[in-house]
Amino acid sequence: MNLDLRCGQWQEVLADIGEVDAVICDPPYGARTHRGHNKASDQVRSATGQKTRTDLHYAHWTPDDVRAFVAHWAPRCTGWMACMTSDDLIPVWRQA
Repeated sequence: MNLDLRCGQWQEVLADIGEVDAVICDPPYGARTHRGHNKASDQVRSATGQKTRTDLHYAHWTPDDVRAFVAHWAPRCTGWMACMTSDDLIPVWRQA
């Protein structure tokens, strides 16, 4: 089994990849989920009063991001695509 784990912007770190057996990823969620996470991070504190959850420091995905990702990978993937997402982007993933 050959496993290659890469971290970063998919357009950059996966530029050299052609055909794959599967795409399994956890891309950024939608705007609503990012906003909710960051709002909650301001409210979550430990018993000492210290903030215990940090804000997300990367951009949320838009429907256009999802469509670009699927358009790029669907023709190159011979098997499953399993992508974690938030409920607001599920219809976009399904349609793409």
